[in-house]
Amino acid sequence: MNNGSPPLISVATLTYKNYHRLFETISSVLSQDYSNIEYIISDDGSGDFPTEKVLEYIKTYKRDNIKNFELIVNDDNVGTVKHLNNVLKKCEGEYIFDLASEDLFSSNHIVSEIVEHFQNSDCDVLIASRAVYTGSEITSLVPHKCDWEHIKSLDTAKKRYSAFMLTQHFDAFIGANVFYKKETIKKHGYFDEQYVLLEDAPMIGEFLWEDKVDIIPEIIGVIYEGENGVSTSKRKNAVLEKDISYFNQFGKLKHYEELDHRVKKHIDFGIERAKAKNKLQLALICFKYIPQIVDYGSFCLGRTISGFKDKEYINSLNIENCSLLK
Repeated sequence: MNNGSPPLISVATLTYKNYHRLFETISSVLSQDYSNIEYIISDDGSGDFPTEKVLEYIKTYKRDNIKNFELIVNDDNVGTVKHLNNVLKKCEGEYIFDLASEDLFSSNHIVSEIVEHFQNSDCDVLIASRAVYTGSEITSLVPHKCDWEHIKSLDTAKKRYSAFMLTQHFDAFIGANVFYKKETIKKHGYFDEQYVLLEDAPMIGEFLWEDKVDIIPEIIGVIYEGENGVSTSKRKNAVLEKDISYFNQFGKLKHYEELDHRVKKHIDFGIERAKAKNKLQLALICFKYIPQIVDYGSFCLGRTISGFKDKEYINSLNIENCSLLK
């Protein structure tokens, strides 16, 4: 950490009709040992947000390190992307931590570690690891422990962007383990409001292409509860699926001409798949792109096998015994 006063950082917790771990999220922020935190909680028109309970909790447990606290409760729902942008424009911190209401910092020194790395490396964006916490136990790491060396070998912007377009390590590049400078997000004009719910993927692509991105998977920054989001493996959200389709058809074309043949073919497959109007069309498209399916399937199989090897490392972290998770 630099010798001067530590920079102000902003933690933003956005909610929408989901509060069952909200107070654990808040507690993990209030417990940080970092000394200069702005904390903003904002609800996107849920209609039943527990305002008084949150205010009372903050009043009871807030310490001097929380320099500014603001609670925003929208009357109407505006959608994830616009909601996030509205909050980010209020953030005064030099660095932004987007911590959703089902995420929590795994220890009280995570913010300090991440700010220290920002200052030592002068990166614009930092991607760490997160542990996927389902039910009463951690089920996997994102990215997998066995993926770390491969991800760190992506040592140019083009390699990282290409991996993202190939959907390799896609879940590692998005989510609660991405932190960025306020000036960086302002430079990009904030998140793209052509999307309603898909806030991260379009912007992460631009981060990877244009900015200095450090990937430090050894920092297990966030515990993530994975089955209660806008869309899960068991419950698809039609608006999010529409956003994803738009991203596949148009968002991935931004740097298309500068990519190699393999990446272009993967993007082409995504575009045609998104346009399929029925199962027969989809089957014909899949037949046309069998090499791309085999390529991606092989990668996914390798990652699945890697996931089985995470458990030993997870046990060594003793995250389940962390006081913030009790």
